[in-house]
Amino acid sequence: MRRPPRILALAVLAAVAAPAGAPALAGRSMAGSSVDLIAPDVADPGDQVTFAFYVFNGSPDSEWTTDVVITFPGGFTVLDGSYDDGEASGAWSFAFLGAGTSVAHWADDDEGYGEIADGEGGAFSVAVRIGDDCGCGAVVIHWLQQGDIWGQNPHYIEGDLAFRLCGGTPEDGTWSRVKSLY
Repeated sequence: MRRPPRILALAVLAAVAAPAGAPALAGRSMAGSSVDLIAPDVADPGDQVTFAFYVFNGSPDSEWTTDVVITFPGGFTVLDGSYDDGEASGAWSFAFLGAGTSVAHWADDDEGYGEIADGEGGAFSVAVRIGDDCGCGAVVIHWLQQGDIWGQNPHYIEGDLAFRLCGGTPEDGTWSRVKSLY
């Protein structure tokens, strides 16, 4: 008796294993997705500040976001994180990970396809303590969105956001801001 080709067997297995209503396997991508820094515009070493980001899933082919990862530079300590799914068509279920490190990570925790459907986005907030020994100037905040892994690569998209430490001027009115300029 002749065995079916392995590729056919894998295709049958994938079709049987896929949950009902799952997106069809095709070339999936997270292209078009983004993370934008909304606030703050500037902070100083020693500050405790809440960073606000807008996370958008722009996938052209039904890839859903399962993970959002924001990596701060050394000297930044993540204290807490939250999200607002106010614009979403369904409630999101992310677990926040990373408190005490420099990485804020929200991970899908309900074992569904993912949380942020293509064409949707929402606000993510991270409370951060900036170390007293961080130097003034430009720093880079790295972000990554992981997709639900249906279909072909790439299942993630990443990028960098510029942020400035010590961007104040003497008109800001505090002695520490004045000292940091000299």
